[in-house]
Amino acid sequence: MTTAATAPSVPLSPGEERDPSRFRCTQCGDCCRLHRVPVTAADIVRLMEARLELEATFVEWLAPDEIDMTGEPESFVVLREGRRLPVLAFRHGACRFLDEGRRCTVYAARPASCRTFPLELESATDTPPRRLTVLQDAACPGEFDAAPDADGFCARLDARQRELEEHVLLVMDWNRRQRRRGFAGKRPETVEAFLRFAISRSPRSAVHGGEQGRGPMEPAATECGRLATGSTHRNAGNGPAER
Repeated sequence: MTTAATAPSVPLSPGEERDPSRFRCTQCGDCCRLHRVPVTAADIVRLMEARLELEATFVEWLAPDEIDMTGEPESFVVLREGRRLPVLAFRHGACRFLDEGRRCTVYAARPASCRTFPLELESATDTPPRRLTVLQDAACPGEFDAAPDADGFCARLDARQRELEEHVLLVMDWNRRQRRRGFAGKRPETVEAFLRFAISRSPRSAVHGGEQGRGPMEPAATECGRLATGSTHRNAGNGPAER
């Protein structure tokens, strides 16, 4: 409970009894079992580089009727199989990257949404006051007894928002390309083609506590580019990360 000695370092949302800036993950692993995590193109690139694995080993492409993305239809990628959303794959009822000790095996490269869960900014704008809040449906048993880190959380949330916006623009460009193919009587392209497109077009956002990204990446210059152009790709993963 917040006391006078540990007053919130940022304004709390109305009705918020805990100081979100003092959130501490207890490493219970619940978030890795209870939630499906949509991933951006930049998330996929980071994971491919960290693991040196094909995307098919850790991403599942879900149809609209398999996941609730109300209000975010622009997140679906038009592929040969239909409209799909990339999410971290599950294996044995949990994120593929969660080990037997309930630890994330790709912690340094985990998706942006994993870095900020279960917190959110009440407003995505820079207009003060900016309020940290806990997601209502998070079902997270984390504690709120750490040293306040409002600046760090806000930086990660801002970085995640920028990365999401970049991803949506990339998907919009891709989907327009598929519509043009349809007008020409051609079928939509494959997951492999989307990955090549994403790697060549997506800015490399670090999302490491506010670090700056490294600019656009060319497929030929990276190991993940070589992976994306490989011939052993499978269309669906078999298995998704801890905070």
